[in-house]
Amino acid sequence: MVVPFEMDVLERPLPLTKAAKESNGNSSHTISLRQTERWKTGETITAAVYEYLVDNDGEWGEIRFDFENGTAEIVRLADWDTMKSNVFAKTALRFVQSLPEARLLKDAVVPFEMGISEKPALPTSTAKATKINPAHTISLRQTECRKTGETITAAVYEYLVDNDGEWGELRFDFENGTAEIVKLADWDTVKSNVFAKMAIRYIQGLPEARLLKSVVVPFWKGRASLSA
Repeated sequence: MVVPFEMDVLERPLPLTKAAKESNGNSSHTISLRQTERWKTGETITAAVYEYLVDNDGEWGEIRFDFENGTAEIVRLADWDTMKSNVFAKTALRFVQSLPEARLLKDAVVPFEMGISEKPALPTSTAKATKINPAHTISLRQTECRKTGETITAAVYEYLVDNDGEWGELRFDFENGTAEIVKLADWDTVKSNVFAKMAIRYIQGLPEARLLKSVVVPFWKGRASLSA
């Protein structure tokens, strides 16, 4: 999902693929981001303009960032964004503001689940100072894939936490909607396996993700403690 997510959400049993599709209470989405302008002072990116697209459909919205002051402005909402809460724009804001390395990306796709991402975006300075809400990434790479005709029925993925340490391994049976954690990655949590579970949720919840050979999933650990 993530995809940004709340820690408490991942402690619940993972839904099977079929169940996830039938559930209307926690739908999966993607936000495509592309950087159209940027300004630098020396080697530091001080400001940028991004366009964002919801679920790869409709018109692009526009967001302007001032990284020096830790502020952002929604210039134009994308089609399919929510008029009241602007949840897709706010998720894009949080992704770019909380991950400094994201400023270097020309484009990115951010997955998330509706109902988890509806939190206010933090200014850059606040995000850095908030120890209870560190930003993380999970790198995923597909090492095996089995098909029946044109349908992917099973796959093996390796996952890496924060681009450091040893890779873990996950095996998926899409026909039966099951997943197995074969090996935990370094820096995963031994008790709750939160990074592995996030990776499983992302692959199971987004059928198109099975077509990806590699992807980086951002998320925010401990966001359940932030006020709405």
